[in-house]
Amino acid sequence: MLRREKFRRYLTIDEVEQYVAGLASQAETHANPEQVTPIARNPSDDYLIALAREAEADAIVSGDADLLVLEHLELPIVSPSRFVDELRYST
Repeated sequence: MLRREKFRRYLTIDEVEQYVAGLASQAETHANPEQVTPIARNPSDDYLIALAREAEADAIVSGDADLLVLEHLELPIVSPSRFVDELRYST
């Protein structure tokens, strides 16, 4: 997604590649969740929520409005800009 033209005003292709490589070096893989409970107003987002829960993720980072409106979950859903801000100020 970060290769899309709309992100060029934020990141160059080189920055995207460095960012993705950094994430990949720290990433974990997890099996598909056994159970997907309907939660989101967009049913295709339910898989992501179930996977994040099963993986015990700290947060879901997304610009998807259907996810960002969910406030009752036990894990935070934050926009990419908020996530980057939190990273900047936590170090």
